[in-house]
Amino acid sequence: MTRLEAAWTTLRESGEVGTGRKLSADPTSMIFAYLDTDLRAGLYFAVANEPPDVPIYKAIAIRKAPRLDGKWALTIVLIDRDLNALFRMLCDDLISAVAQSKSEDTGSFVVGRLRRWKRLLDGDRGTGLTLPQIRGLFAELIILRDCFRFRSPDEVVHAWVGPLDAPQDFAFSGRVVEVKAVVPDAFDTMISSVPQLDIAASVTGALAIVAIKSLPAATGSGTTISDLTTDITATLGAESALAQEFAQRLRVAGCQQPETYDALRFEVTYINWCSIEGAFPRIRADALPEGVGEVTYSISLAVARRSAVKEEDWWR
Repeated sequence: MTRLEAAWTTLRESGEVGTGRKLSADPTSMIFAYLDTDLRAGLYFAVANEPPDVPIYKAIAIRKAPRLDGKWALTIVLIDRDLNALFRMLCDDLISAVAQSKSEDTGSFVVGRLRRWKRLLDGDRGTGLTLPQIRGLFAELIILRDCFRFRSPDEVVHAWVGPLDAPQDFAFSGRVVEVKAVVPDAFDTMISSVPQLDIAASVTGALAIVAIKSLPAATGSGTTISDLTTDITATLGAESALAQEFAQRLRVAGCQQPETYDALRFEVTYINWCSIEGAFPRIRADALPEGVGEVTYSISLAVARRSAVKEEDWWR
């Protein structure tokens, strides 16, 4: 049970409704677990400035109101209880993102983050994954399965935050991993934002480069998305809560039915683990000129490989 889930349970058992319970002993933290008068779970932020107008969702209610101390309250409450697991993932994502954010306007940051979740919370799953998305998901699942050698299944599944639009694909305690799927003869790879490789000094980061070769479906060789999900689910225990958590994250990633993509078969030709530190090629946020916003750039794989490490050494 997470700290947030424990706080919801305590509020429910104590009958503390319409109020919040602070999630951290840090006096500067203003994030609270919340339970409304209908016993619906929620998250409550006390922010310095008035948040912008909030988006309207089908599954959650978002309210903003002035507080007596001059701050503003931004409250997020689950309406559709069928989406309880997804809502918990949303709350975990918001808590983590706010903790890592350098923004001084927490209200605007949270509302902006919520907008990224609108498609998922409104039940719009789209028509399926594109080929680049399938390849990216395949690479993430390869690394997820590989991580079982170094961390517990529970840690690995909960560390898989790529589907939650986190900066990196995996966020362990003190360690993050960004995964890139490339073709075997690729010279470079795209970095979609500065935060992807702008790792805090207190965190150990790695770029896992997964080279994937497409194979003809008629050969029956290679591995599919559903092969990987079946293998991972077996490790987690087919009927376990952890397997359900994994399945939920797959759905958030846009993969509703893995067998849909069985015609696409892949072979991993190599995996490079590169330590993101020192001279590793990347753009840092503090090096951006004033006024520069979103940045997408490419890095040379040959230069990135100068920071290559053995996977087992990186985990030590």
